[in-house]
Amino acid sequence: MPKISVIIPVYNALEDVKLCIESIINKFNFELGEVIAINDYSNNETTDYLRTITNMNPQIQLIENTENLGFVKTCNKGMKIANGDIVVLLNSDTKIPGEFCEIIIKCFYVFCLLLIVIITMDFIDFKIYLWISCLYRKGKGFGY
Repeated sequence: MPKISVIIPVYNALEDVKLCIESIINKFNFELGEVIAINDYSNNETTDYLRTITNMNPQIQLIENTENLGFVKTCNKGMKIANGDIVVLLNSDTKIPGEFCEIIIKCFYVFCLLLIVIITMDFIDFKIYLWISCLYRKGKGFGY
C-alpha cells in the first residue's frame, strides 16, 4: 500500500494553524503516512505553538527554517524530506476531512501520473469540500 506524506508549510496565522493541526491529529491515519510541518520562520507565538504541539504529538515532524524561504522553497524543502509515495501539500489554513488518507490512496490506485487535491472550507456553513483530479498514464483525466 502506498504511503502518504503531508507537508504543511507554516508562516504565522496561528489560529488557522491550530485548526489545521487539530484536524490532522484527529483525522489523519498515521499508519498510512507521515505529516511534516515546516515552520517558515514564523513569529514567536506560532513557533512556540508548533514546538509544543509536535512535542505532544511526535508523529508530526517539525522542520524549522532559519530564515523565511517563502512558500515555494519551503514546499520544495518538504518534498525533498518526504518519504511517501504520495505527497500532499496542505495549506496551513485548511482542515482535512475524515478518511482523508483512504480517499487519497483510493485515487492513487487508479495509476495516476498526477493527483491534484484541493481542499476548501465554506466559512458560511463550515463544510469542508474535497476535490480530487487525476491524470491517468494514458492522458485521460477524471474528477472526484
